[in-house]
Amino acid sequence: MKTKEYKAVDLFRLPAAFMVVAIHTGPFAAWNGFADFLFSYCLCRVAVPFFLITTGFFVLGPGRGEALCRYLKKTLLLYAAATLLYAPVSWYAGNLPGNAAEVFRQILFDGTFYHLWYFPAALLGCVLTAFLLKRSVKAAILFAVCAYLVGLGGDSYYGLVCRADWIKAAYDGIQFVSSYTRNGIFYAPVFLLMGALIYRGRRNQNRRRYLPALAVLLPLMCAEGAFTFLAGWQRHNSMYFLLLPVCWCLFCLLLSAKAKTPVWARGVSMLIYILHPLVIILVRGAAKAAGLTALFVENSFVHYLTVCLVSFGIAIFAVYARMRLKCRIRVKESLTDRRGQNKPQNTSNRAVPATDKENCRAWIELNLKNLAWNVGQLQGLLPASCKLMPAVKANAYGHGAVEISRALQKLGISDFCVASVEEGAVLREAGITGQILVLGYTPVSKIDGLCRYDLTQTIVDLDYARELSALGRRVFVHVGVDTGMHRLGEDCGSIEKILRIFRLPNLNVTGVFSHLCASDGVSEEEREFTETQIARFTEVVAALRQNGITGFRTHLFGSYGILNYSRSCGESYDYARAGIALYGVPSSPGDRVEAPVTLRPVLALKAKIACVKTLKKGESAGYGLAYTAKEERVIAVISIGYADGVPRALSGRGHVLIRGERAPVIGRICMDQMLVDVTGIAGAVPGETAVLIGSSGEETISAAELAAEADTISNEILSRLGSRLTRLVLE
Repeated sequence: MKTKEYKAVDLFRLPAAFMVVAIHTGPFAAWNGFADFLFSYCLCRVAVPFFLITTGFFVLGPGRGEALCRYLKKTLLLYAAATLLYAPVSWYAGNLPGNAAEVFRQILFDGTFYHLWYFPAALLGCVLTAFLLKRSVKAAILFAVCAYLVGLGGDSYYGLVCRADWIKAAYDGIQFVSSYTRNGIFYAPVFLLMGALIYRGRRNQNRRRYLPALAVLLPLMCAEGAFTFLAGWQRHNSMYFLLLPVCWCLFCLLLSAKAKTPVWARGVSMLIYILHPLVIILVRGAAKAAGLTALFVENSFVHYLTVCLVSFGIAIFAVYARMRLKCRIRVKESLTDRRGQNKPQNTSNRAVPATDKENCRAWIELNLKNLAWNVGQLQGLLPASCKLMPAVKANAYGHGAVEISRALQKLGISDFCVASVEEGAVLREAGITGQILVLGYTPVSKIDGLCRYDLTQTIVDLDYARELSALGRRVFVHVGVDTGMHRLGEDCGSIEKILRIFRLPNLNVTGVFSHLCASDGVSEEEREFTETQIARFTEVVAALRQNGITGFRTHLFGSYGILNYSRSCGESYDYARAGIALYGVPSSPGDRVEAPVTLRPVLALKAKIACVKTLKKGESAGYGLAYTAKEERVIAVISIGYADGVPRALSGRGHVLIRGERAPVIGRICMDQMLVDVTGIAGAVPGETAVLIGSSGEETISAAELAAEADTISNEILSRLGSRLTRLVLE
């Protein structure tokens, strides 16, 4: 689950990893031991709880077993790999377990190297917390809090509670099994449970609430740590009373914050955590060999920075190498099946370099510079608070959903619209992150797909919301509101029904939206109706807020709403669902566009001339002898047909461009070919390119023009472009 809401959480993984390095290096120890204690063993103690809360949020929060199983498997593999990595160091240092009891303690509680305790703690804590959550949330809270209180007695408050002999004996028994109470029983469950609980109530996050609280609680926690340290109570210093509210407020603050996060942040932070003790050994050894111990080891701050930089560099290299390897494997798998034979190429969601067009019979060219231009033009019409949520349904209007979405993410867009779960799944499997809203109806039987791919579902009415809620699975939803189109959505006049949707369990309502049905209209009636729809939607949003419902996003405008009514947007809406305008074409040639923008077409449709023939006077060509030459004509067979998306309605109508000249379509368009009259066009030879949509020389045929010839709209023409067409990228 990787939406825009969580980017600050991902970004904080890096400083959290560097905090762990600080705990193990003491950056200020050479200057002031107490100051180093406050920084390393008080302030930086939020790092590991942050990682655990994050795990609880993403793994235990959704309440589905498959996420937990995947996490346990992945973490076990990481733990095993890290154990093997540090085994030679443990052997050299003489720290290998001497008996079966020590093996058990290291593997299950202490970790096989001093920092690897986190893995068994997270594994055991996840299993315990998931088990308790299935029984009762109250039971999980009671166990986690009580266990943490017991853990405190064996950690920062050891010297206080162990004044009684029987309590000390009890903790001695615990420490015989586990060296610290900082483990998967006493420490991890409370933070994992925090993450799960925050997940369930995350729509109410408000940074104005948590930032002041954190500003007060963090110094108080450091004061608590200092007091227990100076009082001589600490056996260890991982657990404080105030660590709980501090970490709660920190994570909630991160959820509400906006940030841009590099895709490698997660992997790099984990590698820094795993590798930094090895880097400490390497830095110290290299410094000793070079005679620079005073600078790189005894100077604790330089030592800390060096370990951070080297760990970061190794982690970045490893993540980059892994990404490159995965890319090569995917390419290889896409070209070769298990027997080593060539696979047939599926080009429906695959774009290739433009140099490959010589190998194509018919193809689409995608101009990503024009896409970026259109994004800038449309975003420029909107206030800064309103972001584009591109519609990439119908294979991004025939352009190629995966390639278009990847290009849009590089431009900073993180929210998308699709029509179905299947379309959303394609994007997720291609690595597209962020919010993906399913605009269409999804049968409740497909809730597994919604949860598995972290998709946001449109609520089409109250009855549908009840069905979805009754399944007991946590689902992100946006509530559709019918403001007059009478398609999907609960009626705008039924405020009480809309309020009931928000109150249903298991539905995490993160948005409310409607759809304008006449925003491209030129008549006064259409304009008035559009203004009425805008007013109705505004009234619904206001009513929700008056009833205490906040924290949801709003969106109303599609392409023509942006182009003709963006002045009505103000600061009201969070998203605008750009569709056909994003691709740089109008639905029809004469459509009303009031905004002062120039949009550029992203797509061109082309095909090769397969052969050229001469028709004598009176001869006919094509099915049904639909075309008969009145005089000698030269015709060309173009290798594209209605199976590729060319409308059969263009038979005997419209044109293609060859060498900058218009060649009329003749006869009936076939499934795989079409005929054009190339009499007098000198460059019309086999292998030459025919342009169906796009430019050639001084001539241009737009998608809107082609659509008008077929008595339809550009949206239909583009979205029907078939999977046989290769999509070539023009950077």
